Amino acid sequence: MMNNENLCTLPDMTFDEAKAKHNELKSLHSAMRLLLLEMRDRKGWKALGFESWEQYGEQEWSYSKSQLDRLATAARIENVLPPIGGEQIPESHLRPMAGIPEDVIPIIWQEANRKAEEESIGRTAKMVQEAVDEWKVKNAIVTDDKLPAVHKFKNVDAIEKEITLAEFGTYVLGCSNAIAIAQKKESDAQYELKKIKDQAGKIQEVSVDKIAQIFMGILVDVLD
Repeated sequence: MMNNENLCTLPDMTFDEAKAKHNELKSLHSAMRLLLLEMRDRKGWKALGFESWEQYGEQEWSYSKSQLDRLATAARIENVLPPIGGEQIPESHLRPMAGIPEDVIPIIWQEANRKAEEESIGRTAKMVQEAVDEWKVKNAIVTDDKLPAVHKFKNVDAIEKEITLAEFGTYVLGCSNAIAIAQKKESDAQYELKKIKDQAGKIQEVSVDKIAQIFMGILVDVLD
């Protein structure tokens, strides 16, 4: 292992050296996510004598509980994805899929990558988030637990004082999703109603024909 004195005598890295070291760091980061996932789910922190997962993160890694959970959850999501040829996936690209059913994650991932190929650019966290949002709308899922309770405010000035622009943007997006979901449900209901009416019409037609046949049969018997 090199010490600081040895490093100071070395020339600046070449591009190839820097790229190799950068990839090594990425590999270590992915490995750390996997190890943190196991430490969390198998309670490794408890075996080491810590009172909580949060205490372990703060004392050993200077990470908050939310940071630790994001890294561990990223590893869980990455494990669900199909083999990707050694690509080191940024945690920000995996984060939007937290809370999504495991069988749906590969579908969302494929859609985000499809969009990237279509636009001839690299995949972004925004593309993954858009794919997640589209899936939620299609499946009538609204997650409004984190939306600010804007309805409690009496006017716009009160809203501006109590919530940030980002929070209000999140609220508006949530409302848009809710509207889209309501529209989809209405469309589905109208489709089902049409099916019922069509079936009822067919039953009515069959009934009328059946009654006519019975009547004609009776009439023939009387005439005979």
